[in-house]
Amino acid sequence: MNHFILTGMRHEGKTSYGFELNNMLINKGYKTGGFLSPGEFKNGERDTFYIQTISSNKKELLAKKNESGDFNFGTYAFYNKAFQTAYNEYYDSIKKYADFIFIDETGKWELSHGGFYNMLQIMPVKSSLILLCRTDFEKDINLLFFNNKAEIINIHTSILESAEIIINKRA
Repeated sequence: MNHFILTGMRHEGKTSYGFELNNMLINKGYKTGGFLSPGEFKNGERDTFYIQTISSNKKELLAKKNESGDFNFGTYAFYNKAFQTAYNEYYDSIKKYADFIFIDETGKWELSHGGFYNMLQIMPVKSSLILLCRTDFEKDINLLFFNNKAEIINIHTSILESAEIIINKRA
């Protein structure tokens, strides 16, 4: 299976792009799974992240800025329940043979073997992954998880063109 990395700069709309791309793939008859991580902004900065599953739209608080959670990374407190939701959705998507599995967002934490790193050690055989990450991390993420073989797609590419690339290069 070929895998894909959707990339853009910080706060540029990667998650919104992921939702639109997911909807387009579903409308074209593909089965999707995984999760996206919408958030809330406060004073122009991301304050909160959620895990939102694609299969059921279940939404779980993943991280909140300047709080106490189950553990911290940077200025965010993270919550185990959301990670469990993300892991369950990922493994269920693999078991159900989703054509495409979204994972939002990968980056610095995964590169230091945290966050979703352990989850990504189990690669789906019959599904293509679509990882979302900041442009700053795309090359390192591609090397670490895909041996530089993932197709990188910038979110400035039209949704239709991205869907066509993903569909045509999937197999």
